[in-house]
Order: sequence, then structure tokens, then C-alpha cells
Amino acid sequence: MQPRNLLLISLDTLRFDALSAAPDRRLLGGDAALAQTPALDRVASEGTFFTRAVTTAPYTSTSHASIFTGTYWPKHGVLGLFHFQMLAEAKPLAEALREHGYRTAQNAGRGSNDGDMFELDKVGLNRGYDLQVFGGWMKPKTLGWLREATGAGPWYLFFHTMAVHRPYGRSHRVFRALVRRDIAEGKPFRRLRRLYLRNVIEVDRRFGNLWQRLQEMGALEDTLVVILSDHGEGLSVHSTIHCNPGGWQEGVCRVPIIFWRPGLVKAGQVIGEPISTVDVAPTIVDLCGLDWEPHLGFDGTSVAGVVRGEKPASALKGRECFFFATMRSGPDVPPIMRGMVKGTTKYVSFAQVLPEQWRDLRRKYTEALRSRKKQSRAYNMRQLLERYDRGELELLLDVANDPKELQNMAGDNPDLLDTLRSVMNQWYDDNHPSASTRPVAMDEAERKEVKRRLRQLGYLE
Repeated sequence: MQPRNLLLISLDTLRFDALSAAPDRRLLGGDAALAQTPALDRVASEGTFFTRAVTTAPYTSTSHASIFTGTYWPKHGVLGLFHFQMLAEAKPLAEALREHGYRTAQNAGRGSNDGDMFELDKVGLNRGYDLQVFGGWMKPKTLGWLREATGAGPWYLFFHTMAVHRPYGRSHRVFRALVRRDIAEGKPFRRLRRLYLRNVIEVDRRFGNLWQRLQEMGALEDTLVVILSDHGEGLSVHSTIHCNPGGWQEGVCRVPIIFWRPGLVKAGQVIGEPISTVDVAPTIVDLCGLDWEPHLGFDGTSVAGVVRGEKPASALKGRECFFFATMRSGPDVPPIMRGMVKGTTKYVSFAQVLPEQWRDLRRKYTEALRSRKKQSRAYNMRQLLERYDRGELELLLDVANDPKELQNMAGDNPDLLDTLRSVMNQWYDDNHPSASTRPVAMDEAERKEVKRRLRQLGYLE
């Protein structure tokens, strides 16, 4: 039976192993016991839980554009947080569902009324919604809209929250102080990781209360629910906090995805085969029985057969999931990091980076190192620059047997390295970004507003 409604929930920055239902929590070590998430675990147990989903990019705007459109960045055009706009020819779910008769709404952002990239026309993540509400949790206005919409026709609600996001329920001042202490003691990011996990517990409690309220309203009775994250968070000596440059590590590029709908989604499935966040949109379209495919086509593939229990998880073997990170790149400047996951093997390349990009990165690293407020960013940059200085521009990693990704197998497996390099390069050549993918023009007031938002998100000092 096809669902009448769709609820898409994005818990920004939620690691794949922050859920206590995750079968592999080795990266958290002894801190795994700190994070217990009974509310999210319960929903996962009643649906299908993908534990090895791969995001397309380690930041919010680009990854959500991929979730909404089922495409990678060359087709949707969103290359950064605020500086690139979704291409006109890209069509997000909200627009498609509204054309199919759905009422559409989004409740997204942080704080009391800030929608950040989700409210700006010059980013484009706000396209297709009848109602837009901004803030860090679901607001009464959104719940009122749901009451009216439930039973009155199909509806789609996108609910996003940065409640998990840095500074993890504290101030940015406290966040930076913990970063400095952890680095000074040679144990990055021990205190920060524990603060993050304690914050996840609080977000799970709030989610449980919201889920109960939605059930009492009857909003979940005929509704497909998809719960996911746009990217994770590194939080270890070997893995960066999500932001440029970096993001290839499991703690950042790997995210949870849960599909829930009793009677449609097979309950109790925990699936460890990789899928990509670009698979979400085509899977939703399939599960909802919609006759729609975007003009540019989907880059992702529907996994609805597995979600319904009609196909085994083994049907997902051999899939290739791509990801990348930029430093204000445009179509003529290569990403500073690009990679792919196939099975339990991960390939990452920095070989395409231009010499001037490395020089720019080293300059920014020197500047960040001098600032007490930029120590986490300096730490991220140092890890990448150290690889560059060693000439280690390609990584071949076995994430099943080496979850911390300490052993680069590139030198020991030249044939596999050549194969995955060829796949990656061919994919990039076939998906070169559109020439229309350019930074959006901003006047002085708009630039100041973007800087304000970046500061409040903790990305700019």
C-alpha cells in the first residue's frame, strides 16, 4: 500500500554510530556507551536501517541539494554553503511533489527563527514549499499546518534541525575552549566527542517527544518517514570535524538512513551494504508510486525493493558511491578532495588539486594556527597538508578491517588502485559541472548577512 504523505527528517551532523542501534561503533571506543538513543532506535527497529550510507559532501547545502534532487553536485550546482545556487534545471522533491498535488512545507534551521541556507533564494533549497517555517525545532505553526493537512490530501513535510550540530548545545566560546584543551593535551577531540554524544542523547529525547506527538495527532498513520543526516562529525585524532578541507573519514562521510512505514517498509532490517544519499529521492518516488523523473535524470538508484523486503541486501553489492569536498571551487577548479566507496573499500584522491590550491591551503593554515578561535580548522588543514608533504595523494582504505583508516593500502594494491582511480576519473569526466555553476552575485548587504550566518554556525570567526 502506497503512503499518502511523506515526512523527511534531517538531523544535521548526526554520525552513523551515534545511534545506539548502530551495529558498528568501534570508532567511538569506550565513549560509545555514553550515547543511548532509545527513541531513534525504536523507529529504526520498526523500519529499515541503512548503516553505511555515504553522503555526497561534508557540508549542509551541497548534501541536502543531493538528497532533494537525487543528483550529485555537477547536476544540481550547489558547491558550498551559501555561495552557489541550485541550477534552474534541477528539480527538488518539494517542487515535484507539489506538482503531483501534495501540500508542501519545510521547518528548517536553528535557533528561534533562523533558516540559514534553507531560507535563501540565492541557495535554492527553499524551492517548492507552500509553507516555510524557520528555527531549530518543529514549531507550533508547523504542527498546526500538519493538523489541517492530515486527512485533507497528500502532504510533504521536510523537518531539519541543527540541534546536533556544533557547538553541541553549548556556546561557540565553550566549543573552542574544549578544542584548544584537547589539542594541547594531545587528545583531539576527546572532550568534544563526549559533549557531542551527550547532546545527541538530548536530541533523541526531544525526537521521542515529537514522535509521540505526531502519533497522537494521527500524522503518521498514512505516512512514509525517512530519517537521515547530511553528514557526520569526525571527533577523533585521526578524523576532522566536518568542514573544509577533508571529510573523507568514516565519521564524517558515513551517515544513517532510516525508512519507516508499517505495512510498506520491512521492519527490523539492518543493512550494511553502502548506499548514497542520492538514492533517497528516487527511493521516495518509487515508494510513493509517483510517475516522475527529473529532466536531468537521477544519479541515484531506487533501493525500494530492498526497503520493501522484495530484494535481499546483497542486491546492493557492487554499488559505487561518490563524494567530494571543495575550497570555494567552481567548474574550472577541481575539488580539493574526491572519493568513492565500493563495498568496504574507499578510494580518496587529492592528486587533481592544483599547485595554487595547495599554496592557498598552506597560507590559510598558517593564519588559522595563529588564531585561538581557529584551532579545529587548523587541525583539519594540517592533516591534509601532512599527506601532501609525504606525497600521499591517493588513499586506498579497508574500512571494515581498519575503521580508523590508518593503513593506506595504495602502495600494496596497484591493480585495485588503478581500477578505482579509473572509475573515479571516468565518473568525473562524465559528470563535469555545468558552466552555469558559478558563485552567485551578492551585494554588500548580502555578503554581510552570509558572514553573520557563517559566524553563528561556527565556520567564521
